[in-house]
Amino acid sequence: MKRLLLPVVALTLLLVIACAPKAAPAPLPSSPAAPAGPPSATRAAPAAPASEWDKVVEAAKKEGKITAYSFHFIGDVGTGVAKAFKDKYGIQIESISGPGMQLIERMRAEQRAGQGMADILTTGASIIFVAKTEGLTRPVGVLPVLEEQGGWLGFPPLDPERHVLNFMLTSQLPIINTNLVKPQDEPTAWQDLLGPQWKGKMAIADPATIPNAAYVYLVLQRKGVSKDYFTKLGQQDLKLVNTTRDISAAVARGEAALAWAASDATTGPFAVQGAPVKAIDMKEGIPLTSGGAVAMISNGPHPNATRLFINWLLSQEGQSLYTRLDPRLSVRKDVADPRPPSLRLIPKSPEVMSGKDEEEVGRIMRERELAKLILGK
Repeated sequence: MKRLLLPVVALTLLLVIACAPKAAPAPLPSSPAAPAGPPSATRAAPAAPASEWDKVVEAAKKEGKITAYSFHFIGDVGTGVAKAFKDKYGIQIESISGPGMQLIERMRAEQRAGQGMADILTTGASIIFVAKTEGLTRPVGVLPVLEEQGGWLGFPPLDPERHVLNFMLTSQLPIINTNLVKPQDEPTAWQDLLGPQWKGKMAIADPATIPNAAYVYLVLQRKGVSKDYFTKLGQQDLKLVNTTRDISAAVARGEAALAWAASDATTGPFAVQGAPVKAIDMKEGIPLTSGGAVAMISNGPHPNATRLFINWLLSQEGQSLYTRLDPRLSVRKDVADPRPPSLRLIPKSPEVMSGKDEEEVGRIMRERELAKLILGK
């Protein structure tokens, strides 16, 4: 009986195997993969890998905050910039304002203590070069906005390492109060301002801490004007003020008839409000400089949010917003000049300051070269 049962079982197994569906052969190693069809309704297609910049944006949103040491982000300007950036990215900006050299002194103290409290510095480019020299800044790296071609009045990076990025342009030139200076009495040359008619009538931003005068100093030296000019200028009973805004305000309020080397940028808000202010050209030349620059602070705690903010600030969206809030000449060609007509001066002899020039102005300030000539100390 057992001998009969074994052949029957074997035959049954053979019939089952023969009737089973055949499995598809495995593809050969050299066979190309078949193109994938559309994703089914129940299984999503795999996401594309995030770009490097997408990763920066994602990390920036997680950081969620930026602290800015800024000469520029104050009042309605600071509020408007912070709101626009938070609305777009959900990242908060906290600004601590002050003159550039005071902010750098604060950064020095923090670095000595090993504490990184702030992320970003905005002030004059020449002052940021001082910070760079002392190791207080770091490169911003690759930003998508800097890959844009042909759209710049002044390409933002002022140094090859991309520590110092310009985000506006301005002229350093005399500003007069038109109620106090008649058209026939307007100066036409820097040399005119040594005349007795100007004694006791001019304001100047402190050349020890504010770079306005140093730009003119650099230009006039190139034109062959001797350093003795600045010693004589210091004998003109100058009204010494502490910031570029103060020098514009002094003229706007009639406390001085003329501001020696004021900024059209800081004078703009007074002109918008109807103050009797006017920019004056000078035959020896007018410095066209960085009206404001931005840098990453070396030990800042939110580096990704900082890079994202700088990229946005230099974009057409960021520049259009900023120049509406603070009427200054943009570094971009696709943003209209917002300055009031009385300040929309195109100098006959503009002296465009390069990154090297900005660095030299930083040296002049650091060594107090001009301050010693004008102030005698």
